[in-house]
Amino acid sequence: MKVFLYILLFFSMFTFKLSAQDSIEYFKVNGISVWSDTVERDTSDFSFVKSSNANWISFQPYGFVDMDSATVEFDIQDSWQSSDFENLTKQIRIARHLGYYVFLKPHLMLKNGKPHDWVGNMSFKTEREWLSFESSYLSYISELSKIADREGVEMFSIGTEVESFVMARGLFWSGLIDSVRSQYKGALTYSANFDAYELFVHWDRLDLIGIDAYFTVDDSKKTSLDKCREGWKPIAANLKLFSEKFDKPILFSEFGYMSTDFCAKEPYGGHGSDQVNLVAQANAYRAIFDTFWHEPWFSGGFSWIWGFDNDHAENYDNFTFSPQNKPAENIISKVYLKFR
Repeated sequence: MKVFLYILLFFSMFTFKLSAQDSIEYFKVNGISVWSDTVERDTSDFSFVKSSNANWISFQPYGFVDMDSATVEFDIQDSWQSSDFENLTKQIRIARHLGYYVFLKPHLMLKNGKPHDWVGNMSFKTEREWLSFESSYLSYISELSKIADREGVEMFSIGTEVESFVMARGLFWSGLIDSVRSQYKGALTYSANFDAYELFVHWDRLDLIGIDAYFTVDDSKKTSLDKCREGWKPIAANLKLFSEKFDKPILFSEFGYMSTDFCAKEPYGGHGSDQVNLVAQANAYRAIFDTFWHEPWFSGGFSWIWGFDNDHAENYDNFTFSPQNKPAENIISKVYLKFR
C-alpha cells in the first residue's frame, strides 16, 4: 500500500490540471540532465539550474563495461562525480535541498570496445559471459536503487539504451524489475533509444515509458521550425497510441539538439556537422515543446545536457548540446515556467 500511495503522489505531479485565465495546463517533468565532472560541487554550483526554470534534475552515474571480463565496473573513485557513489549522494542531497526532484539514470559506457562501438549493440558470445555480466549489472543497479531509496529520489531508470541486452535476456530484465521494486519505493522507468522503445516488453511493469527522443524530424541544413513541427506529427501520433496501449505516460528521458546545421537530422550527433547554428537548435527545441508539452499523455522530459562550467556568457558560441547562454535556453526557461 505504501508503494502504491507513493506512485499516486508522484503521478499527481504531472497529471493534475491547473486552470488559469480560461486555459488548462498540465504540470510536467521539466527536467535538465546535468553533466558531472571531476570537481566536487556545492550548493552555489547549482545556481545555473534556477535560470532554466527546471523542476527536475537528472544525474547519470556511469558504469564501465569491460568486454574482456564481461563485467560492469562502477562506483569508480577519482572519476566523474556522479560515477563515484559517495559524491553522487552529495549531489543528490544538494539538488533535493534546493527543492528539485531527482531522476537517477544509470548509463553504461564500453571500456575497451572498438572505435564507434555503441553500448546498445553490446553482446556476449557465451552463456557464461552473459551470466557474469548480468551478475555485475544487477549489483550496479541494486547499489544505485538503494541510494535512490535512501535519499528519497523520486524516479529511477533501470537501464539506458541497452537494446541488444534487453532483446537477448528478457528473463533477466523481469527479475531485475522485481529486485529493484523490492528495495526502491519511487517511480520506475527504462530509458529506451528512440528507435527501439517498442522492443522493450516490460512497460506494463514500469510506471512510465522512457524514451531518449533523438528522432529525425527535419533533415535540412538550417532546421526549419515548420518542418520540425511537421516531422513530429506522425511520431507523436504513434507515441500517443503506444501510451494508450500500456496506459502509461510517455517520458522523454533525454531530448536535445546540438547547436549546429542539420541538428534535427539524427539529433544524437550522427550528422557530422560542426557549423555553429544557434537558431537551428532553438527551432528544434521550440518544435518539440509545441508538439508535446500540452499533451495529457506526455509527462515531460530532460533536456540534454547542462554543465556546471557552461554558465559563462563566453561559452554560448559553440556547437555542443548544451543550450546554456544560447537562444534555446530562453525558449526552455519560458516553457518550463509555463508548465510548472
